[in-house]
Amino acid sequence: MAKNFAHYNPYGHPNFVTSLPSFEGLNIIASLVDFPLNLIGSVTFDGHPVSRAGRIYSISVRLSAPRIAGTLTVRFSINGVAVVGTEVVIDGVNPQSNFAIFTVPVVGSNFVANDRLGFTVSTTLGWLPITADIVVAPEVLYDDYL
Repeated sequence: MAKNFAHYNPYGHPNFVTSLPSFEGLNIIASLVDFPLNLIGSVTFDGHPVSRAGRIYSISVRLSAPRIAGTLTVRFSINGVAVVGTEVVIDGVNPQSNFAIFTVPVVGSNFVANDRLGFTVSTTLGWLPITADIVVAPEVLYDDYL
């Protein structure tokens, strides 16, 4: 069950940070370009529908095995389109896990009711290990709370 934490924006209106279901990818291979990840436990659902407006707040990424070579990039997506500026990178500096918190809204990261939220993964040609699985844990900041 997701927890809601009150967060007040600079204008004094209450917003709430909420955890969404996690996303996963199995056996991430090299040379992927914005490949969609699925909700954990699903092989067909690559997005989470939302019932109200908000924006991405944070993204946490973890691999089942540490990076050996190359770079892996995870991006937030809305209706299947990756949002530039919402990257979390796994590389030589952060070889197994990394996160990003977007305290300032990223242009294009706002969503509305009925949008489908998801994540994509891209890897470089030399990405290893190709047997690593990935899990992505997102949080969103809703514009209101009913």
